[in-house]
Amino acid sequence: MNKIYLFIIVLFLVGANGCSKDDGAGMPDLEVGAVASVFKDVSTLLNLPPGELGNMDVKFDVEVKSEMDVARVVVVASLNNGEAEGVYTVVNSKNAKVDVTLAGILETFPDIAEADLAPGSKLSFFISEIELIDGRVFKRTEEFEIINEDGEVDTFSPRTLSSDFTIPSSVFNTQIDYYVACEFDPSLTYGSYLAVSDDWAVEGDVTIVPDENDPYLVYVRGLAALDGLVEDNEQGLPMHIDPNSFEVTADKTILASETPWGYVDFNYSGTGIFLTCDGTYKMFFSPGVSIGGWGPQEFTLTRD
Repeated sequence: MNKIYLFIIVLFLVGANGCSKDDGAGMPDLEVGAVASVFKDVSTLLNLPPGELGNMDVKFDVEVKSEMDVARVVVVASLNNGEAEGVYTVVNSKNAKVDVTLAGILETFPDIAEADLAPGSKLSFFISEIELIDGRVFKRTEEFEIINEDGEVDTFSPRTLSSDFTIPSSVFNTQIDYYVACEFDPSLTYGSYLAVSDDWAVEGDVTIVPDENDPYLVYVRGLAALDGLVEDNEQGLPMHIDPNSFEVTADKTILASETPWGYVDFNYSGTGIFLTCDGTYKMFFSPGVSIGGWGPQEFTLTRD
């Protein structure tokens, strides 16, 4: 089964809350839930300049979509993937803007000093809990299972909020990550990389080649080969690193002219961030073909 059909089936199953193949089970009632998201404010950089954290201007938006009003939304801050973690704020509306300050971070992490927020540190924010006005509470989980069309169990691991339902009725779309930056080093932007994507179900080696004249332009080669395709674009996928924010834009580029799925012009585009301390690219690539695409898929490109 090609990835287009698989994508459609997964979306249907996630929407069909509690669907079962048991004889006589029937279709259960759909549960009222919520979709919670965090979004970067357009004025905020994801790479934070070192030595200036006391003057940082960081904001992000919290959005909850639900038929029912919310009583509270708990926003948690995490340092370096759980090295320190605590409740940063609690909001009581579906839409809120959260300001991040050094004082707020140090209050959330009482055992952490400003000196501990060294270059390379990662500061994450996510929604850990939603309480609706009817008293139901949805908590964040790391993975969930659904029954696929063959009656087998598939496990998925998005950022999710769920109550006690078989399929979460509340889904947390993303968390937002900020990084304390290092000074830009062009030699960290290219080389042999490992590309991993749980979303797109691929893992393998790619090569990133620097532009001869522009230190903020690189080309990724081998992405189409991760899907077993013949990559006939020798240049690769152009990616532009913003010299101020270190955010990355990948130009929409045809990487393979043919696919075994019956589609042509397999292409990639995307956006992301370059981590200046170790050369990692955190990307959301959007694979596509001539008639359409699959939407953003999370990728991490790590230097070997």
